[in-house]
Amino acid sequence: MKKEKDYALILDGKKIEGIVTLKDVLSQVNKGADLKKTSMKSIMSPRVVCFNPGTLLYEGMEMAVTRRFNQLPIVVEKELQGIVDLRSMVKVYYDYISEIQDVKNDILVRPVLDLDSV
Repeated sequence: MKKEKDYALILDGKKIEGIVTLKDVLSQVNKGADLKKTSMKSIMSPRVVCFNPGTLLYEGMEMAVTRRFNQLPIVVEKELQGIVDLRSMVKVYYDYISEIQDVKNDILVRPVLDLDSV
């Protein structure tokens, strides 16, 4: 099942010009705006926080949580390379922590060598 997105990036080629989120649209509705006459450019946020492919997972998650972002555009030399959503970051982080825990448990339950029997 394909998940619907609650945002739209406004692009000029691969360069990000801005972002329009569901919150932006709902804000316009609450103000009584006629959406048939409202341009995306007039309601977009022009300053999009972007990351590069080398950004640490923890940094991306921290930014997403503290700034209340649900998605983080990944750019290289001002060109969009992809988008990572918070749900995906949390899943990767959870899988990583689970794997570490499994390794830790495996080390803790290994039989100890009995030196008297050697």
